[in-house]
Amino acid sequence: MTLRRGAPPVGTTPPPAARENVVAAQFRPERRGVTFGLLGIGAAAGLLVGAVCGVGSATAAQRADRDAVHAESVRVAELDSAVGERADRLDDREADLDARESDLTERETTAQTAEDAVRAAQQQVDEQQATVDAATAAVTTRENDVTVREDDVTAREAAVAAASTRTGSGASTTTTTQAAAPAAGASTYYKNCDAARAAGAAPVHSGDPGYRAGLDRDGDGIGCE
Repeated sequence: MTLRRGAPPVGTTPPPAARENVVAAQFRPERRGVTFGLLGIGAAAGLLVGAVCGVGSATAAQRADRDAVHAESVRVAELDSAVGERADRLDDREADLDARESDLTERETTAQTAEDAVRAAQQQVDEQQATVDAATAAVTTRENDVTVREDDVTAREAAVAAASTRTGSGASTTTTTQAAAPAAGASTYYKNCDAARAAGAAPVHSGDPGYRAGLDRDGDGIGCE
């Protein structure tokens, strides 16, 4: 039997104080073991709590990250939808603009065609006006010529009437009339065509008073044409 250090000899009864010391000495190693055990358990519990807290913190951070990613995804989706709507509106505006440009081109083409038609019609009017002007000038010339001829005929008629009066109205024979005509013609003399025109006798026909070959250059029987 091994005695513990500090224990009383066998067969002796130690005093009360000594017995308390002996009991305290016997239980001191057991207390130390319990203390060390409790400290170990506390340390393990602390590590476990720390690990749990760390895992909880990591989980909260991941959740926050996921929430942030989800929020960003939602924002990107909303932005993409807004951009898509703007693109659709832009397509509609471009289609409307294309239609308006096409309509404007057609209107310009129609206006150009109408303008060309107006120019062609104006050109035809100008040509017709020129033709009318030429015809008017020709008619005016003919009218002047007719007026001159009318004046000449009137003058000739007056000359014939005067000659008939001079030859003697109511003569009994043709011979007397024929003899009087040369006498009347001989009494009328025009120095030139200006004089004949001044007297109102131009043109002077063959057989009229004052007719002579000098006034009839082309010999057609009509002088001072």
